[in-house]
Amino acid sequence: MKKIEKEGCLMPTFSKRRWGIYLKASELVNLTGSEVGFLIFSPGGKPFTFGNPSFEDLANRYMGHQQEPHLPYDPEIFRRARY
Repeated sequence: MKKIEKEGCLMPTFSKRRWGIYLKASELVNLTGSEVGFLIFSPGGKPFTFGNPSFEDLANRYMGHQQEPHLPYDPEIFRRARY
């Protein structure tokens, strides 16, 4: 794997890879019932999150603030958000 140097190629590649990571995380959630959360910053500095049950719930739990999770993960909502 080699770092992309052309600025015009960064965002399309980032978007494609970001969706790939979202799909893999969603698959992990569906197959195992695990809780998954991550934060990604685009090359331009914009944050993107994924979380099951939600990124905020997982971050709060990690930081020691126990809270009830929001609604359970619904894969159909994720599929509709892609398009």
